[in-house]
Amino acid sequence: MSNALSKHFHKTRTMTESICKPLSNEIFESQPADFTSPPKWHLGHSSWFFEEFILRPFMKEYPPLNDFYRIAFNSYYKSQGEHWSRNARGQISRPNVAEIIEYRRHVDYHILQLISHLKDNDSEIKKRIILGLNHEQQHQELLLMDIKYIIFHSFLGGTYNTKNVLLSSKSVELEFLPLEGGLVNIGANSRFEFYYDNEAPEFKYFQYPYALATRPINNREYLEFMNDGGYSNAMLWKSDGWDYINSHKDFKPLYWEQKEGQWFEFTLNGFLPLNLDDPVCHINYYEADAFAEWFGARLPTEFELELSYNNRVSLDSNFAFFESERLHPIIYNCVGSFFGLTGNLWEWTSSAYTPYPGYQRPKGAFGEYNQKFMVNQMVLKGGCMATPQSHFRTSYRNFFYPYQKWAFTGLRLAKDVR
Repeated sequence: MSNALSKHFHKTRTMTESICKPLSNEIFESQPADFTSPPKWHLGHSSWFFEEFILRPFMKEYPPLNDFYRIAFNSYYKSQGEHWSRNARGQISRPNVAEIIEYRRHVDYHILQLISHLKDNDSEIKKRIILGLNHEQQHQELLLMDIKYIIFHSFLGGTYNTKNVLLSSKSVELEFLPLEGGLVNIGANSRFEFYYDNEAPEFKYFQYPYALATRPINNREYLEFMNDGGYSNAMLWKSDGWDYINSHKDFKPLYWEQKEGQWFEFTLNGFLPLNLDDPVCHINYYEADAFAEWFGARLPTEFELELSYNNRVSLDSNFAFFESERLHPIIYNCVGSFFGLTGNLWEWTSSAYTPYPGYQRPKGAFGEYNQKFMVNQMVLKGGCMATPQSHFRTSYRNFFYPYQKWAFTGLRLAKDVR
């Protein structure tokens, strides 16, 4: 166990630094919006997690490098004391990148020492290390979200993905596949080696029959919505969404720009002509819901998507996830009658982010991990091309505020079956 855990720890920590390898010091330090974080902060915070929740409580002789790091890299854990304001993370000029890398090496050394001395009854330490690794994988995806936003807002522009692994989407007809309902199980159980507390407990749910689109909505269809006055028709929008798009003058997907009558999309490979067959990406819940209303359909519930994954999704292929190195969504991989069912993009649902029946908030600091965010947010399902494959489960519940769109988000439609 300790050898496998050491390898998992090393691989995950190395991957985070690999994501950051192409970055310049200016990108490392940048925070163009309060919902983003400087990449160097992600490097520090993911190390703080291991230090704060594992090394300090379980290694008596652990020597911290700098107690200021307890404040600078604490994200939101009120139980762990003072923390730096999220919208001011870009103001932290020190530690610099080299010092944060030194901090990572320091934490890594002591975690690996701790792992090498684990006993069979050290289940709590093992549990926290696994949680820390999944937490770091979340930040690997967040890193790519933030890096894309940072580069996009640079006056000089640029690209991130130098590997340039690009493929063309298939032109696939949009169809709706009827799916049976009935009394079903929802949520995580022992079939998964790891899952977050917000995915449990597994519970019984009665699902009415429904139909699910065989692929996500593409850029062509979203452009038709725009050209048909989708952003100027108040009847399509939730009241909050209508107020938001008009107060922020937000009338297109993030990263779309029109130049001389042609639409372009900013990607991690730089600006590219908009590929009409690619899934529409970087839209918020309000936009997804308005499009569904315009189309004459609706957004699926999180339960409908999870049921569609069960018995239809094989996670043996990494094509749709981070390991593919594509870093851009396409409509290509097919699972049965579905295209891009998991991976590619997180898909908005109509489900509010609330606890499952019987949910128990974890005791102590870990009760702040998910439960405190169970208000005013919407659930997304499916993973995306920036999600590490080993981090994804069909029960995974992602969540964002309905106005947010810098994440890799898209939509798939559903319909009632009568």
